[in-house]
Amino acid sequence: MMLLVLISAFVFLYQGRQALQTQYETTRAALEQKQAESELRLTNSEGTRTAAEQSLIQQTAVVATTEQNMLKLVQESAQSQQTVEALQFETTRLATDLGNLSATRAATQPNSTAPEQPAIVEILAPSGNLPVTQGETIEYIVAARDVQGIASIQLKLNGRVIATAEGQGSTFLTHSTQFPFLNSGPQTLEAVMTNSSGGITMSTPIRIEVDPAVENN
Repeated sequence: MMLLVLISAFVFLYQGRQALQTQYETTRAALEQKQAESELRLTNSEGTRTAAEQSLIQQTAVVATTEQNMLKLVQESAQSQQTVEALQFETTRLATDLGNLSATRAATQPNSTAPEQPAIVEILAPSGNLPVTQGETIEYIVAARDVQGIASIQLKLNGRVIATAEGQGSTFLTHSTQFPFLNSGPQTLEAVMTNSSGGITMSTPIRIEVDPAVENN
């Protein structure tokens, strides 16, 4: 009788142990699956973080380059503005000197007839030595004089009229504006003045070499 009780107890313990073993194996398998999933998510997160860091580095480099280019453009614009202001000042000074010279000549020779000043039109800016890049906008200045009165001034690029200034009969005129060089290669810039009598005066052509635009990869 005692033997049967012991055998029954042994069987009960064995079965309980087997159930616990099975439960342990199931729990361990579930935990290992969750661990594998966590490691996979961690790997994906690290890959995403690395890509984001590389993108941030590239964007930072682009911003730095853009800031450098903007600073360079600001400096070039300031230099161009200073050049234009200097040319405008020089043009005004020359016009004043010419007026004073004519008045002085008339005062010193009241009984003589002063020779008529020849009509003239000149491109003061840009000069042929100015480096120009395709697509760049350049400011130009034209000065003209005609004692018969100026009707208009036309600026031509490669024979095509790109700007016109009305003289309204004034004897001295300066005009400034801006335009872009859309094509690369050698360009010819010239000015044509028409006076109130229909007379035509042409400037000396300006030869400008336009460099091709640099493509950013």
